[in-house]
Amino acid sequence: MNGLETTWGGHVIAVGNQKGGVGKTTTAVHVASGLANRGHRTVLWDLDPSAGATKHLGLAPDAYPGTLELLLGDIKAEEACISSAECDASFTENLSVIPSKRRLETIDSELGARCRFFNPLDVLAEPTARLRESFDIIVLDTPPSTVLSPSLSAYASSDWFLLAAMPDPLAVTGLADAARDIDAVRSTANRELRLLGVVLNAVDNRTRLCRELTAYIDECFASPTGQTHRLAPAIGRSTVVPTAQKMGRTVLDAFPRHPVAEQFAALAESIEDRLILAQRALDDDLVSVASSGIAR
Repeated sequence: MNGLETTWGGHVIAVGNQKGGVGKTTTAVHVASGLANRGHRTVLWDLDPSAGATKHLGLAPDAYPGTLELLLGDIKAEEACISSAECDASFTENLSVIPSKRRLETIDSELGARCRFFNPLDVLAEPTARLRESFDIIVLDTPPSTVLSPSLSAYASSDWFLLAAMPDPLAVTGLADAARDIDAVRSTANRELRLLGVVLNAVDNRTRLCRELTAYIDECFASPTGQTHRLAPAIGRSTVVPTAQKMGRTVLDAFPRHPVAEQFAALAESIEDRLILAQRALDDDLVSVASSGIAR
């Protein structure tokens, strides 16, 4: 497992930004695929009614039951997970997908019709608990807003939030909005939610705007120790990404020797390293608490 043990269950990582078109789904798909390639049992859960992650991996949105049916209670979490062996799509062996579909837009009204007192923050709680029993990594591809209950519940049910952005002023504004939402959730619904990092997509370091916005992100998203939350490497701008999307495959699978594929693979390794460090810190805290109890 490359040093990553899941002693407290699977790691739930929500990927998002409060602005669309910033590489959110591309990030979610490739982070999930990259971690699966590194030997971790990984599930990519598509929570976006646009079904971008579902289509990116070559699945027809209406071909399989998935997020909608799971949240409505018609199927169980393990029944919603699709591996490449169970479908016509081709993706890495350790990866499973919970697909989405356009009808997910109606999830709140459908849940309300079944129980008018349902809590939007809780809709992912039971399924994520079940997924933690079977998977090392659960990656949530969230909608680019907090209007639908699955997006709200992603904040409440996740251990980590991974922010995706492009070097664009509006994308940076979306980052700031998402960071404020994370802080708000930490003070109320989920005190354990932590920022895993910021991923920059479609980067061209030759432009001054890109360099300025990268520096701005480093300044605004500094950790308490002064280190940046920006994950390295950034993902370069390339037509290989939309080409792979049209093929229904990841860049890692379709063009494994392309520089962008190497960047995505290195990004997955960087995320793994951060999870390992966080787990070691947690284990040290648990040992410290236990030692204190023995001393008393």
